[in-house]
Amino acid sequence: MSILADTNILLRRTQPNHPSHTLAVENVAKLLAAGEPVYFTLQNMSEFWNVTTRPAANNGWVSPSHSPCASGRKSNGS
Repeated sequence: MSILADTNILLRRTQPNHPSHTLAVENVAKLLAAGEPVYFTLQNMSEFWNVTTRPAANNGWVSPSHSPCASGRKSNGS
């Protein structure tokens, strides 16, 4: 069976303080250990990038300094 990981799975795996972090990490690990392929698409990568690089005030995620894709740039709000 092939598994397509939703963008939320990618996001939760990179948020150690999120309530669903452990669930996301453990379940993907179980699938991989069982030899099941887990895929993500260009759409998933685009959504992940958009959420993790958008200003924290606009994304409901974490502060930009804690983002896995933080670039160090400051947003001017535009």
